[in-house]
Amino acid sequence: MGFIFLPHIQAGLASGAYSHVFKKGTGQMIGMARDKATGRFVGHAIGCVGQTPLLGMNPIAGLTGVISVAQNHHIVGQNKYIIGQNDHIIGQLVHVTRSLGVLQTSMGFIGVGTVANVALGAVSLRQIFKLRQDVEKLGVKIDKGFLDLTSLIQDQGQAIQEQLDRVAEDVKFQQHRLELVKAYGQFRSAMELIKTGLSCDSESIRNADLANARSMLQEALSIYRNPHILDDVQAPGYLRRVECAWLIEHQIARSYSLQNQLGSSSQSLLTLEEHIREDGVEVINRCETEAELDFVGPELLHIHDNDLAFLNVERNQLDWVRSLPPEDKEQLQSLEISNPPASDGELSEEELSQLPAIAQYENFKQKSHPPALCDQIRLMMKPQLRVDCIDYICDRAQQEGHRTLIPQYLNEASEFALANLFHYFQPRDDFPEEETEEIPSQPVARS
Repeated sequence: MGFIFLPHIQAGLASGAYSHVFKKGTGQMIGMARDKATGRFVGHAIGCVGQTPLLGMNPIAGLTGVISVAQNHHIVGQNKYIIGQNDHIIGQLVHVTRSLGVLQTSMGFIGVGTVANVALGAVSLRQIFKLRQDVEKLGVKIDKGFLDLTSLIQDQGQAIQEQLDRVAEDVKFQQHRLELVKAYGQFRSAMELIKTGLSCDSESIRNADLANARSMLQEALSIYRNPHILDDVQAPGYLRRVECAWLIEHQIARSYSLQNQLGSSSQSLLTLEEHIREDGVEVINRCETEAELDFVGPELLHIHDNDLAFLNVERNQLDWVRSLPPEDKEQLQSLEISNPPASDGELSEEELSQLPAIAQYENFKQKSHPPALCDQIRLMMKPQLRVDCIDYICDRAQQEGHRTLIPQYLNEASEFALANLFHYFQPRDDFPEEETEEIPSQPVARS
């Protein structure tokens, strides 16, 4: 992953006066720069190159948060307080709160049961990015966790309005909505308490507020994870619900880092990564139609290539800070915190129309049938499934005389290649002769 620094630091990196900081052992860039001559930190990254998280999982915000906490602990220890020290953290909290509102609002289009294709198009990966940007620009009101849909669908046409009316009349969705409103209320209260805690010059009060906020986040998470709002929900609705859960879990991890409990924060991020992978496989397992797969597929690819990658960087940053010697930690306390540009993370209309995950999905779709495409995403989200897949391919290849298909080569193969080979060796009558909208259930493995 590439990082973007302030212009003077970029110039120093280009000239060779400064160097990137790497984590020992993994060789992964941390998003920090050092002066080669003195060895001192000169600044942190303010952005990432070519990657945009869907869920607000920004490792830059995480790193600046850790630096700010280190500074606050240093400042509090001297009974000093600097107003505005945590502005960048508070800005991130506002962004995350809006993101949750956007994701939750999309459930008003999707509902609970089988979803009309027109509704899926209205809240696709591209549309979610656009909606989130519009909300931040226009300041659209979020009422009890749901945006004012009237102002958002004016140009969407009659079919969308009819879909919204159908969802609004669905008794089961109304039951879900009541629970989601309650969860969002807990989440927003927790965000406000974190903001209040960050403004305290008393470390004990600050930590008490953050601990109470984390408890409220746990309560909100338990609602989103409640089987009542997950059972009998089709793949698109299930994806939206677990995305809200992932976003809350990420804030729980961040709450630990705001208390300087970096080990707990790192472990929470690792657990979140495991949940995203497991939930991603479950989303694919719930796909029953090609339309549902076309909706969740690009989104899962984007989350895999962006949000999971960002989580990994953020966890490496935390582990790196924990491993620093005392003198380097003191440097962090004196480092100036630089906020990213106001437009950071915003995608242009051209970028929205050319999201890599959408192009990647379309490319896969042209070369695979739906069951194989499902397995490509399963293998990507849960690499452990590769073992069974490779064993099956090797066994069938040996039976049919394909001597080159051996583990040595297959271990290096892409998920795309493995899934297509798996289905190539499946008995011909396992699949319908004519293509239908329904996806036959022939996964590499269910978990």
